[in-house]
Amino acid sequence: MQFGGAVVLENLSISLPENALRCIIGPNGCGKTTLYNVVTGAFAPTSGHVFISGCDVTGKQPQDIARLGVARKFQVPGIYPELSVAENLEVPLARRSGNGPWSTIRNKRPRQLLDELLELCGLVERSETVVGTLAHGEKQWLEIAMLVATDAQLILLDEPTAGMSVIEKESTADLIRKLHRDLGKTVLVIEHDMTFVQLLDCPVVVMMNGAILREGSYEDVRADQRVIDAYLGKGIGTC
Repeated sequence: MQFGGAVVLENLSISLPENALRCIIGPNGCGKTTLYNVVTGAFAPTSGHVFISGCDVTGKQPQDIARLGVARKFQVPGIYPELSVAENLEVPLARRSGNGPWSTIRNKRPRQLLDELLELCGLVERSETVVGTLAHGEKQWLEIAMLVATDAQLILLDEPTAGMSVIEKESTADLIRKLHRDLGKTVLVIEHDMTFVQLLDCPVVVMMNGAILREGSYEDVRADQRVIDAYLGKGIGTC
């Protein structure tokens, strides 16, 4: 991916098998978010190809890629603050049914599925709470459940723990592991906090200057001298 004379992604090749959980780390400006933009169709790559489930989606519109089962969460929660928790979940459930969001007015959503989503994000007791009054972590968990409500198979999360407390980060790691382990989703996470990366307990991809510097387990990546020199430094916690 090139912008004028600036090369943001260069000879980058990454693949995720079905039902994989993987984390991408790397310094700001290394191309992590640009990679997401290319995968989701926000940017058409200057060269190369993007394949999803064997289909070449290079240059396709974001809505067409989303229909293939791709959902993305940005750093800022994309929720409806004036609606209740349950109503926020009913919007993507309606999209999943193909009837449009206003079908929720005419038809009750399957209660079992809604209950499962509330359980997933830990908001069963707050289903009627106006979302704007939720804590930051709760909003993030709700949005992740909203992605699941669309029946997306590939879920892209961009720094899902930004601004969270330690306890909220632990709950978020547990939620992401459930997506992978219990729901069979393929999940790719961009993150900076190495403590959280360790909690995820999944393969790690280190990006540097638009390319992949190293892939491996958390322990392997953290012990690689190239990664230490280029990104981690001597610190142990947040990078």
